[in-house]
Amino acid sequence: MFSITHNGQAASPNYEYDGRLIHFGGNFKSIEYEWEEWKVKFENLLSRLYWLEADVHIKPEYTHVQTFTWGVDLYKWNELDRKLLKPIQKEYFVYNE
Repeated sequence: MFSITHNGQAASPNYEYDGRLIHFGGNFKSIEYEWEEWKVKFENLLSRLYWLEADVHIKPEYTHVQTFTWGVDLYKWNELDRKLLKPIQKEYFVYNE
């Protein structure tokens, strides 16, 4: 379900232009009805990773593609003690629908 881009050989295309990309895909039954539960679980996953932006694109059965974006509030992030790098905390999330 999850995949990470990486450069296999020196002559291969550079897929890490602006950082490492983790992409995933799945087929979920009635995700629009379970969205709040899924979102909480996804945010728990994000709180265990180091990241700057996360985008989720879903295609519910009866509507068009919807995009949800999470970002890091860099003003709050800059206040952290840089000596002890920790995963992004939920209070630093910026969420846009």
